[in-house]
Amino acid sequence: MKRATSPLLLLVVALALTTAGCGSTGSTIARVKNKITTPEGGKAYVVATEKTAFYRYGPQQGNGPDAELPKDTLVNLIRNSFGYSKVKVST
Repeated sequence: MKRATSPLLLLVVALALTTAGCGSTGSTIARVKNKITTPEGGKAYVVATEKTAFYRYGPQQGNGPDAELPKDTLVNLIRNSFGYSKVKVST
């Protein structure tokens, strides 16, 4: 006997998959409250935890992180990706 899939069930599953991990608790970076932007138009963020790992060429490089960014370090978001984001560290 064939089982019919409800469109509502598919919608609920799709919504659950796309919003998973969107919570703000435990987030590594937080948006600057005054919503400043960079001269290139990117969004500025600060590190919200005590420290966070920083990889120069991505987290799949096999070694540990290249550096650790301390709390309140200003970074500019270049591209948001699943699991990590490409940022430019402000100097």
